[in-house]
Amino acid sequence: YLETHFAEAPPIGAVLKANAYGHGAVLAGRVLASAKIDALFVSEVETGLILRMAPEVPMFLPMILLYRSPGMATMCKLASANITVSVLSMAWLQQALRWPSCSSKVRLHIMVDTGLNREGLAAQEVAEAATIVLQKWPSWSLDGFYTHWCCVYDPVEMHRSLAVFEHALGLVQEARSTFGDAGNQPLTVHTSSSSSILFGVHYDLLRIGGLLFGDPVAISDGAGGTMRLPGPHRTLLWKSKITTMRWSVPGERFSRCTANYGCERGPVFEKRMLLGTIPVGAYEFSDSNIVSSHFREKLNLIEKSTDAILVEIPSTSRSFHQAFEGMEVLLCAESCVQGLFNVPEHVPRILVQDPSIEFSIYCPSHLLLEFDS
Repeated sequence: YLETHFAEAPPIGAVLKANAYGHGAVLAGRVLASAKIDALFVSEVETGLILRMAPEVPMFLPMILLYRSPGMATMCKLASANITVSVLSMAWLQQALRWPSCSSKVRLHIMVDTGLNREGLAAQEVAEAATIVLQKWPSWSLDGFYTHWCCVYDPVEMHRSLAVFEHALGLVQEARSTFGDAGNQPLTVHTSSSSSILFGVHYDLLRIGGLLFGDPVAISDGAGGTMRLPGPHRTLLWKSKITTMRWSVPGERFSRCTANYGCERGPVFEKRMLLGTIPVGAYEFSDSNIVSSHFREKLNLIEKSTDAILVEIPSTSRSFHQAFEGMEVLLCAESCVQGLFNVPEHVPRILVQDPSIEFSIYCPSHLLLEFDS
């Protein structure tokens, strides 16, 4: 789609956060690397180190650690594995300055907060941070600059976020221009999230997570509208687990709201039912189809909050009689393909028609011949 609609579509990096949305970050990363993905983004140190040892993941494939600020010993392990570290705060950067140099070059990407208010440097801190990293050359290398977009469906807020990012990027480029060899190293500029993919086509790399792993993402068109990418269907379903279970109390109010919404007295549970909590928020999962993995039975959606989903495990289902905390569930669109449910949890879902994947790595040759026939 990108190559068709854009003259110079950027490379794509896969985000393997939340254990690749429940599919196993290591196995998914190996499959994507074999499919010649341009970069891997990991959210756990261990995931990155294990992936770097996998035969499908060459040492030169860019791998960036997101959401984590490593300690001294860990940073040197990442450096030796050629895994890039994110600068998420000035406090961490100042602390890292006092650590002994690693034997391998420490590669760094600076993150700027453009409105999400979750992690990243403030825009006014970017110039100082870039200068600190550049001064540590050649022990350190400033290899990238990025953000995570906020409020992509709000054109006014998105315009503000874009302006903040472009201004901060200009400060980084200005600092680089004064540092000779340190400033002449390639700088990868990238943004996310999947819903804002079209806001990143003019940068150096697109970070995509949910769009690859099964969440039906509504993509902002930049003018307040949304669209869905045509073409290949999602190749992976999102897996999660029920973390807690409890019985509802008839008459108990279950909706979360403030007084001005007038829902202090309702809605309420009308009957006793078995409830399960799934640790996936409404902003992450926009659909409503939740299915027990083992029996492929639908679990009724009761409530969504910012960080969890509450479902009913129907008393007439087989899932009810074998329900337990930790039970695996699948999250997908209403039109998700039922046949995919039969694939074991440790096997990633990949398009068999994809010519870029060398299937002989995963399947014996005689099975491939039988499949082709």
